[in-house]
Amino acid sequence: MENIRKNTLRNSNFEIMRIFAMVSIIVIHYAVHGVMQVNTINDNCWLDGNLMNKILTILLSGGAVCRNLFFILSGYFLIKRSTISITKIKKIYFHCLFYSVLAVAIFLVAYSTHFYSYQETTIRWKIGNLIKAFVPIDADVWWFATAYFILYLLSPSLNQIFGFLQKKLRVSYFVLSFFWVALPYLIPERYQMLYQAVFYYLMGSYFSLNYEYSGLYNVSKFFDLLFCIFLLLLFGVIEIVYIFNIFNLDNDLLTVYKYFYPCLQWGGVAPICSFFLFSFFYKLKLANNKKINIIAGCTFGIYLLHDNALVSHLIWNKIFICLKHFHQNFILYISHILFSSVIIFVLGIIIDLFRKKVIEERLLYKFLQENNFEIKK
Repeated sequence: MENIRKNTLRNSNFEIMRIFAMVSIIVIHYAVHGVMQVNTINDNCWLDGNLMNKILTILLSGGAVCRNLFFILSGYFLIKRSTISITKIKKIYFHCLFYSVLAVAIFLVAYSTHFYSYQETTIRWKIGNLIKAFVPIDADVWWFATAYFILYLLSPSLNQIFGFLQKKLRVSYFVLSFFWVALPYLIPERYQMLYQAVFYYLMGSYFSLNYEYSGLYNVSKFFDLLFCIFLLLLFGVIEIVYIFNIFNLDNDLLTVYKYFYPCLQWGGVAPICSFFLFSFFYKLKLANNKKINIIAGCTFGIYLLHDNALVSHLIWNKIFICLKHFHQNFILYISHILFSSVIIFVLGIIIDLFRKKVIEERLLYKFLQENNFEIKK
């Protein structure tokens, strides 16, 4: 077990996974923020587009399971740690602070150059947003960053709790998962994302501690991938049937379906697909690649750059004008999705490398070194 684990730490399979997950997230944001959630006179104007484009957009939006891979990865690497690093906490916070302030600067430049209309500016810019820019995690500017930050702070306690449940009570991860399906309906909505983060963190701990002893470890990695793709496509078809009401269901049946849809999506499809997708990358045997590792190290910055509320509208609706390309033919539409995603990904790498080499290493390095100690449980 130890030899296998050491090899896993040396290869770049998880770095490839981080890159894949972030590219997928960008594509998902294109579909959701750039097409499906665009505010127009007709909020559902995207449903009037090309049939193939509509189907593709719906299928792409189902790839949100990729965000879960980051929480699983956290659980995989942190489960055996009993301490948290003040240095890491500060780095996470300054990381978010940099991109939050950058988003404000981009917004103000866009406003001064008349990219935004007056109405769009008054909707998106309030004095509170300026305050939020300097406390991004506290203000929940990015739900993912806030959940990840809190998850890291809780990780030593979560590790102890999960270890106790396994060793003393012999309660398996899969028994705990049943509570995960029901509990979100009993807690406030604002805490549900954190709850999901904790769940996938525990999934990662299962991969770290128990997965290689299970029968699933001997299943082909290609089966893991194909099963995940099949399940996502199947759920996509179900979603298409619901959105377009292909079977002409009456309102009562549609209401029932709408109620159980989140249960099916987040209580069934998402965890199963996340499990098998992580399993696929877990079983990859890739040699250590420095370039891949550098790119993967920029993925969090890429997310912070393009998913801030102040700039996301600018990116998807002003620069790339996704809805306009959605109404073109299928080939042009999918080409624009790929082009836009690559541009955002590459630009994000450039900006994050600049942040690391100039802002972090030159301006913050000494400060962090002077305060480099750990909190012990």
